[in-house]
Amino acid sequence: MAVPSKTTILKTTDKVFTILDFLMREKKAFSIKELSEIFSIPPSTMYRILTTLKERNYVVQDHHTKNYRISYALLAFFHALSFDSLLLSYQGHLKLKELAFEPVSPLHLPSKKNIEPITSTASSHPIISN
Repeated sequence: MAVPSKTTILKTTDKVFTILDFLMREKKAFSIKELSEIFSIPPSTMYRILTTLKERNYVVQDHHTKNYRISYALLAFFHALSFDSLLLSYQGHLKLKELAFEPVSPLHLPSKKNIEPITSTASSHPIISN
């Protein structure tokens, strides 16, 4: 997949994800003014972004301080990775680990010249070219 250029990125969407990333890392509540200053976004724009995120339950607003923080709604994204797919991935990982240490017979590679067997450092089984 090609890396998107700056011209193909939606600026508003990029701002929203940048704000969400920040709130996830900081794990505390911020006012509209604080977030506006941090991201150099006008307070009216920050208000609209946070209102949208609040409507979608990605941020919550403290009733007393009116500050915003990340909500637990993002856990739904992780829930989308079903347990079955994670288990299958883990089982595949275990099988690959098992195969990596399983003894194998010598590997014979075709060649026009006969070359001496090569023994890898990880295995005592020779690699032989015919």
